[in-house]
Amino acid sequence: LIFYILEILSTILLPLVLAFLFAVIFQPLIQMLKRIKIPSWLIFPVVTGVTLLVLFGVFDLLFQSASEMYDQREFMMQKLTTKTQQAIRSVNSNFNLAISYRVIEKSITDMFTTKMITQSAGMVASEVGAFTASFCMFALYYVVLLMGLSNYKEFLNFVGGENRQDSFVTAYEKIQKSIYSYLLIKTAVNIAQGLIVWGVCSLFGLKFAQLFGILAFVIHYIPNIGSILSTVIPGLMAVVQFDDSGTIWGFIAILAAAQFIMGNYVEPLIAGHQLKLNTVTVIFGLVFWGWLWGIAGMMLSVPLMVILKLVLEQIPDMGYFARLMSVPAKK
Repeated sequence: LIFYILEILSTILLPLVLAFLFAVIFQPLIQMLKRIKIPSWLIFPVVTGVTLLVLFGVFDLLFQSASEMYDQREFMMQKLTTKTQQAIRSVNSNFNLAISYRVIEKSITDMFTTKMITQSAGMVASEVGAFTASFCMFALYYVVLLMGLSNYKEFLNFVGGENRQDSFVTAYEKIQKSIYSYLLIKTAVNIAQGLIVWGVCSLFGLKFAQLFGILAFVIHYIPNIGSILSTVIPGLMAVVQFDDSGTIWGFIAILAAAQFIMGNYVEPLIAGHQLKLNTVTVIFGLVFWGWLWGIAGMMLSVPLMVILKLVLEQIPDMGYFARLMSVPAKK
């Protein structure tokens, strides 16, 4: 029943979860500003406004880059046609086949009919409308949570009653610290990943380098899969754009090496074992939340699994499941 409700109410719950995570990130900043006697009427509008402007700026860059790609669709189709012809000739020559390009060309042409373009435009308009509604809900949740979490101790003391005041506050602060540490480190690493992808694409003269850099920043929130996609997507563009195979393989090799070093050495070195989630838990969370909430669920899978583990640790009878999700401490 809980899973069914989570899926049915995804349009309401996803903005709420995102708003909570953002509020948790900025809660220490707000507490610090309060300690130095900055008035609350100034803190909340400034923090909220800056956050929403940054998010809007990221989505605006994505939209501009996607529009630029759409404007160059004829160039892309021409390069794709040429590459397809070369691939068919190579296959026919190496395997002594007689594959006709006309059949494939007709299939590609049929894919880009007026009807298909109209349907795609309708889907894009629908998604934009849904995103706008979700963003407005996120902004509303974010403002309310940002103001409410500033007095979390009083509220948790009230909820816990006389017997469990300290335990409720301690549990929340532990969850808040873990989420804050993960998201802060992950965001910093993702910014570096996005800059690396943008820099390598620009160095090789790949089109839409800005778009690929922003995509790399966003999709790296998806564990394991993000680093693969941020290499494959620009790699496919390199195959379409570049004619020299050495340039293509050199571009893919440099991009893959950078992703490997960042993902396997730099990020673990910075993050350490703060999360203490084992690999099976991470993959299970990725699959489960992805099935439940799609791509957004994949991006939120690790923070949600961390919250679940920390909540289970506070329930004595559930400690076994919390340990099952964790990494054993080294002796």
